[in-house]
Amino acid sequence: MGSKRTSNWQRVKDKWQLAVVGKSLVMENVSKVQYVATVARSVVFQVLLYLWIIFVLTLLFPAVFFEKRFLFKIFRFLTRSALFLMKYILRITCRFENISLFEEVFKQHGPFIIACKHQSGFETVIFSLFFENFNIVAKEEMKKVPLIGNYMKSMDFIFIERKAGRKAVEILLEKGKESMQNNRPLLIFPEGSRAEFGTRGKYHVGVALLYEKLNVPVIPVALNVGAVWPKKSMIKFPGTVTIRVLPPILPGLDKLSALQCIEESIENACAEIGSGRPLAPSLQRA
Repeated sequence: MGSKRTSNWQRVKDKWQLAVVGKSLVMENVSKVQYVATVARSVVFQVLLYLWIIFVLTLLFPAVFFEKRFLFKIFRFLTRSALFLMKYILRITCRFENISLFEEVFKQHGPFIIACKHQSGFETVIFSLFFENFNIVAKEEMKKVPLIGNYMKSMDFIFIERKAGRKAVEILLEKGKESMQNNRPLLIFPEGSRAEFGTRGKYHVGVALLYEKLNVPVIPVALNVGAVWPKKSMIKFPGTVTIRVLPPILPGLDKLSALQCIEESIENACAEIGSGRPLAPSLQRA
């Protein structure tokens, strides 16, 4: 009887892993209590976070007609709210490394490009903690997201239709130049879309074109968010998220050399950081 119950539990867990967790982050040696507690925390986190975002953005919607700096204060407030919920509900803590490099590079070279590893939605907002006014290269579809799309348009983010080809490149270079002229650091995800933790997506040449044409530094950023916040998953795991700012790549390289340097810098650092999950692949005590 006991072995039958164990077998049933294993089948249920396997289905959840594939449907909700993903093939790249299999949970082994996890008790029923640990598993259910992790799922419950994840559901509570997402419900509270989404309700809070909707409430704040709806209440302050007239702000889309205000000065952009006020919008960034709202952006930063919601980011801190998310960090609070992550810490006390999901048991996820954040560690930021070498953040002072942003200020040092800005003082010496002016505005720059941030080339960041992309594993979740988390890294699209976390940089609001470090800048009062910055820019993001986002996909065109984000314009259509209720409330969030309105705020993003009012903040003059750069929206790119990835299938537009040459036209997309022209828009990226034009808007990127405007961003530098307005002293707005520019955040771009070289892989274009989210990659599963432990995998390497294709690094697109757009970031290297910006680097070459605008003649500005690129600051690579590595992270391990995908280990605790998996791609296309509702489950979030306990652990430590590391955001590591890497040494800048100064102007002077050709675009292909720059792209290779950006990719190797980010991927090598990601390998060093590891998963951040203390008992991976098992979970912490419920």
